[in-house]
Amino acid sequence: MNKILIVDDDEEIVSFLEVVLQQKNYQVITACNGQEGLKKAKENIPDLALVDIMMPIMNGHELCEKLKDDPDTKHIPIIIITGREMLDDEVDKILERRADWYMPKPFDIKYLLEKIESLIIKKQRLNPR
Repeated sequence: MNKILIVDDDEEIVSFLEVVLQQKNYQVITACNGQEGLKKAKENIPDLALVDIMMPIMNGHELCEKLKDDPDTKHIPIIIITGREMLDDEVDKILERRADWYMPKPFDIKYLLEKIESLIIKKQRLNPR
């Protein structure tokens, strides 16, 4: 069973994603800020992380950089999810910080699920366990 880490301070979004992902047979790990997300990523080594940008303690940008700089977590695909309107150059910065994809809120859940599946498959091809 593939593990997905959700890091977001919006409890409604986390609950919604948790239910949807569990229905698709994913094991879900949650964190409410970047610091907790980093700790849980290192403890659980998820197959993918969904990370919000605007969070307390450690934001999504910092979390993304820390995950990608750590040899134990650098292979984890990261989808940045945010409710903030972003300009193209801001999206480019997100991807430069080594996130694998960017998804604005509100998101199309079907499209998000397709992207999750494709990134996990790609990761498994590149880094078989």
